Amino acid sequence: AVEDASWDHYDSVKDLEKKDAILGEARNNCGVTIGSAYVEFNLFDSGAQVGSTIASARNLAPGDVWRFKANVAVTNAYVDSFKLSKVSAYK
Repeated sequence: AVEDASWDHYDSVKDLEKKDAILGEARNNCGVTIGSAYVEFNLFDSGAQVGSTIASARNLAPGDVWRFKANVAVTNAYVDSFKLSKVSAYK
């Protein structure tokens, strides 16, 4: 795994197609290219987990900023909040 990546900026928004999504930015702060990067979120409805979502990228050079979008597609539930559950980065 790769250390020193910054994953601290993300927000929940509506995209242009009126579908829920989690958008954010991550920066490669380490001195090597990240071959694969993933951010995972748990999705909640009134405190109960109703699903999860993930965004991924490949080949992030040192200093690069990745603008990610994790789509929120949950049927039979309303997603009112989310929580970052896992960040993974591999050479």
